[in-house]
Amino acid sequence: MAAKLKCWGNGREFPLEFSLHHGNLLNNIEEGNEEGVRAFLTAQPKWLGYYYFEKSLLHLAAGYDNPTILAVLVELGMDVNTPQQEYPWGALYEAVLSGHLNTAKWLIEHKAQTRYDFRGLIFSCGALSSVAEGNLEMVKLLVEHGAPVDILVDDPPRSLLTTAIQFGRSEVADYLRSKGALTEEEIKARAKGKRKKS
Repeated sequence: MAAKLKCWGNGREFPLEFSLHHGNLLNNIEEGNEEGVRAFLTAQPKWLGYYYFEKSLLHLAAGYDNPTILAVLVELGMDVNTPQQEYPWGALYEAVLSGHLNTAKWLIEHKAQTRYDFRGLIFSCGALSSVAEGNLEMVKLLVEHGAPVDILVDDPPRSLLTTAIQFGRSEVADYLRSKGALTEEEIKARAKGKRKKS
């Protein structure tokens, strides 16, 4: 029987042989070593389902801003919307939070989700973070590919436009208004009006 060792962050057990080699895999992902990643996973495809501190290999590649590694992982069978271990966020969320525009573009071009319905709320795949940071190009990318602008998103629920105003991101706020974005007050007033009509 193969010796087993718990791998990082998720309590799952893996053969010792993999535990001794997974560092090389993670290093290859970080360094953008396309052939190293392909060779390892072609020989041991079951590790495409490996999670490191609740993040899939796709999330790790996105966090390191490596679209070429993302391409290898998808080529080898990973779904571009592979979720985190505990939450439904795909690798796009990691790219957005890290401010990696080219990686985010690659993921969206390959059908990554820009919004999630989770626990009765709608989440915007990091759009609020991009708004708060004033990352206009990232905001445009997300909004133009389905991130909602006229509802409250995330937990606690917030408006993208109100967030832009609160953080003094006037250029982002102007763009959001041009796309029909509403403030929190406007969204709540609209909801109240709908309730009165019904």
